[in-house]
Amino acid sequence: MSAHPKPSYTSSAQLTVQNTPETLLGSSILCVANFPRKQIGKTMSDCLTTGLQDPDAPTVKDKSEGTVAVVAVGLDGSRKVVEQGSRAHVDGRDEIVQENTRRLTWEDFSKVRILCGTVVQGKDDAGKVAVQVGTDAEQHHLCESAVDFDDRNKGQQVLVVVNLEHGPRILTVGVHAFLAPLKFVKNGYVLA
Repeated sequence: MSAHPKPSYTSSAQLTVQNTPETLLGSSILCVANFPRKQIGKTMSDCLTTGLQDPDAPTVKDKSEGTVAVVAVGLDGSRKVVEQGSRAHVDGRDEIVQENTRRLTWEDFSKVRILCGTVVQGKDDAGKVAVQVGTDAEQHHLCESAVDFDDRNKGQQVLVVVNLEHGPRILTVGVHAFLAPLKFVKNGYVLA
């Protein structure tokens, strides 16, 4: 039973080329629910189902067809089901959305830069996780994370908010799950 006041949301997503219904069924996927409702084709969309896209894809069609779903993952690397309505955060808060004001604009959403990267080193003595976000093996960010990554998590892909004022942070759901692509993508894929 979910503490979330709305039992389900409807969305039209460009996930059908890279993801099958069977791979998504039962997964906790990342959606943005505080946009105003929008008519997309025949569907009245309640939320934006997000995915990771190649920023270098030559056409909009290539980006859409290459979109990979984002799911919640536990430290053991397996998909984790989180409570419906759980918020994604950078500070480990574990809370359920209780009210939806639908005030988020696309302009505000677009200001947050979220990239896919790969953990190259677990938390150091300062509590930072090294994450490679570009294609250059030497290019990595030291990221704060509410989840306790260690060296067993090397190679795990994560989502990193790279343009925060106080430095990059790994996007988590509480302190027991983080967000990652459903299947492997190149570092630097962007959340869209």
